[in-house]
Amino acid sequence: MTAETDAIIRRYAAGEITAMQAAGLLGGNNTVADVIWRLRQLGLQPPGPSPEQEAAELARARKILGLDPR
Repeated sequence: MTAETDAIIRRYAAGEITAMQAAGLLGGNNTVADVIWRLRQLGLQPPGPSPEQEAAELARARKILGLDPR
């Protein structure tokens, strides 16, 4: 893996770009599957949702379940 490829994959892992964008930046016939494969080669995890998105999803679930907000 080149330094440029490594940088693209790290940007994806940090949530700066989508997997589709990373595949495009890698060029050639790279797909999202290739991005995930390279991510695993580097020992990185895919990006997760932002803290704001997690909080919103939790609040929505609590409302649906009729639980008191915290």
